[in-house]
Amino acid sequence: HLLMSVCHSASEVNACIMELSKAGMIEQKNIDRLKQCAEAFWAKMEEGNYLLGIEKTLNEQVLIAGENEAKKPDKVFVKSSEIIVIDFKTGKTDQKHMEQIVGYAKLLEEIFQKPVRCLLYYSALNQLTEL
Repeated sequence: HLLMSVCHSASEVNACIMELSKAGMIEQKNIDRLKQCAEAFWAKMEEGNYLLGIEKTLNEQVLIAGENEAKKPDKVFVKSSEIIVIDFKTGKTDQKHMEQIVGYAKLLEEIFQKPVRCLLYYSALNQLTEL
């Protein structure tokens, strides 16, 4: 998830892997699997036309939700007419994941005053779901 969160596009996957490897954040033995997973994610994003018109990307940006509450979506794409929020998951689909990302969406809608589209990406399943 870290790899997909820090990369901004499919073309950056190799460079991101090199940086994370040098920083000791990923092991050499996992590089091929991580690269395949990241490339699969970006391919799904391109297929769904989610990458068109992105003006700004926020990676793991902390959002203040209340006095003692902060939320941290994995990736947010800011576009002129909408916001796309993405959360990465490793296991099976779960109602809790949907509730979590809807919470992010409500907060982002308040902040940006734009409609928000929610995406969940399950890496083990290579499944991109829009809610």
